Amino acid sequence: MKTILGNETDDMKANEIEADVIVTAVALGFVGTRWYLDQPCRFDVEHPSPKEYDVWHPTDVGQRRMKPDKEEEFLKDYQAFLHVMSAMSYVLDKNDPGLGAFLKAAQSAEWAPGALITGRAGGEMLEADERHKRMRGRWSRHFAGLVTERPTWTEVYEGRGAYTGMIDDPVNDDIMIQPTKRVIDNDTNRWHPGLDYVNWGLIKGPAEKGLADINLRADRKLGMGPLPGDVRAPERIGYIHGMSSAINRCVSSGAWCTPYELATGEVTTKMASCFACTTYMYAAGFPPSSIHLGRGESWIPPAPHLVSGEKDDMAMPIHYENAITQSLATRWHWEIYHYLRLGSRYLYRAMEVQEEDQRALDSAGIEKTVIKYVNPTHVVPVIALKTALEQLWRKHLDQAADIGSVGGNLFLDALTMHDSDWKRVGRTLQPVNDYYVNEAAAALTKTEQERLAMKIAAGDILVG
Repeated sequence: MKTILGNETDDMKANEIEADVIVTAVALGFVGTRWYLDQPCRFDVEHPSPKEYDVWHPTDVGQRRMKPDKEEEFLKDYQAFLHVMSAMSYVLDKNDPGLGAFLKAAQSAEWAPGALITGRAGGEMLEADERHKRMRGRWSRHFAGLVTERPTWTEVYEGRGAYTGMIDDPVNDDIMIQPTKRVIDNDTNRWHPGLDYVNWGLIKGPAEKGLADINLRADRKLGMGPLPGDVRAPERIGYIHGMSSAINRCVSSGAWCTPYELATGEVTTKMASCFACTTYMYAAGFPPSSIHLGRGESWIPPAPHLVSGEKDDMAMPIHYENAITQSLATRWHWEIYHYLRLGSRYLYRAMEVQEEDQRALDSAGIEKTVIKYVNPTHVVPVIALKTALEQLWRKHLDQAADIGSVGGNLFLDALTMHDSDWKRVGRTLQPVNDYYVNEAAAALTKTEQERLAMKIAAGDILVG
């Protein structure tokens, strides 16, 4: 088969590595863009789900008690995420001093029934917490409450990743209720692993729990119902998230409208936009109230060529006016292409700087080895990505390709290799990430004397 970046392979692992590099490049390029525009940039950790507690109280944190195994898992992932953030910061700083410290990590707002993620028009210069905006329209608030209290009555999806798109129209009281929409993408410019892979892109549950087909189940608490038929190459399955739909409706309903996502049901409790949605929200001018680096499995932006992938609902939503979806998609493709160019430059430069740092030590007679700043298994894909982006630029100049139509395709292709984005970044920057993991472990075993000696060496304690 061909890999995402066009190389021949018999090993699907090669696509996983390329997806790691592509998503990492987009993430690094996104951060760098915010830096150059003087816009705040923060990635958030989500709160644990109420289902992960033995005892849950909606307002009194002191009365809560997590399940021991879930608490251990949450704390482990939380620490691992912070190590990845440290690795990102280090590599960014190697490219532009100060850029690493610019990137922030925090925790998103806590879930509660009816909680909303906001897309704040013109909110790029605001800190994430300042982008939250209360719905003003009477009917908007009414239907948000209805979806929260009676999701079955409103027939919205309530399973994994159930974010229902809504808008607030305080002028005309326009209403939109749009859950995640499963679609089929027939774009022949995109990658597909081949004829042996049927229903490529379909979100699956854990097979060991008998949930591999969960997304195809008719129960809206679990899935989106059956496909119209088997989806075969070159077609693939994608998912338009509720926020993307809401943004499109806001553009057509009025410049005063605000898009929202409502975490629907009891399974979905993350109060942050996935990174893929975030890129679309920035391109459209509605940055989110919180960003996470979790999963954006087979995410895709609305576009005129997409058709429904739900047998029981073959109509595409009325919120998608072709002129609007095309305009927003064009802007998004261009922005992703630029994120990729900038992020791949950061990765390539990190490899160069590592060699420069090693030569500096060698010249000074210091017999130490500088760790690699990019995972050796990911070096070839970093170079291949840089080359592919340069080739696409030349094709665009020669009018043999249109970046406004295909510039984000590599990112979309990477998202069909399902995983958490922060884990992809961690693998791409594995040596740096491991350094911070090992440093944290070593810090736990240091004696008080060793800790004080480190403070003296750092100048935190001055001695004569």
